[in-house]
Amino acid sequence: MKKSLLGLLAVVMTVLTVSAQDAELSSAWNSKDRAKSLAKLEKLMSKGVPACTLQSVQTLAANSAALAVEVMATNEVLPEMYKRTVGESIDGVADVTVEKPSLEELTVLSGTIAASAKTLAEISKAVPNMKEDVKNAAPADAIPAGKAVNFTTTAVSVLTSEIELQGKIIAYLIEQVKAGQNL
Repeated sequence: MKKSLLGLLAVVMTVLTVSAQDAELSSAWNSKDRAKSLAKLEKLMSKGVPACTLQSVQTLAANSAALAVEVMATNEVLPEMYKRTVGESIDGVADVTVEKPSLEELTVLSGTIAASAKTLAEISKAVPNMKEDVKNAAPADAIPAGKAVNFTTTAVSVLTSEIELQGKIIAYLIEQVKAGQNL
């Protein structure tokens, strides 16, 4: 009796923990702050990468734009993976008709997110050098380069929180699939 009660308690605690984590991720995904940040990124991207003559600055701005495109593409796939794994949309609408993704599918997506995080780290590490290049540039080159720096720093700011959330979600989904395989 005691063992079955303890087993039941362990199952209930696991379900509550999963539900709490699920609610936390859903809340973060649907937050107004995230929506504002993504709108800011979309507006920035719609203007395009500012052109400048400083190659290092231009390259870094172009790389941050390319990363933004990758992250937004992942944002298109992640809700579907969530829905397939959890059995409901990230907004909480139940759907039991979908086939769960394989661990391999989630691992591939996880690799994409990890590569994005690595690229973001490289860009972030280069931003101080980028700012220094602008300071040392001729005045005619500094203004367009400054716009490219602002583009990059704004993109990095938004992408940092977005990639972090993507990482949390994919880790949760992998955990769910692994737990389902152990049943």
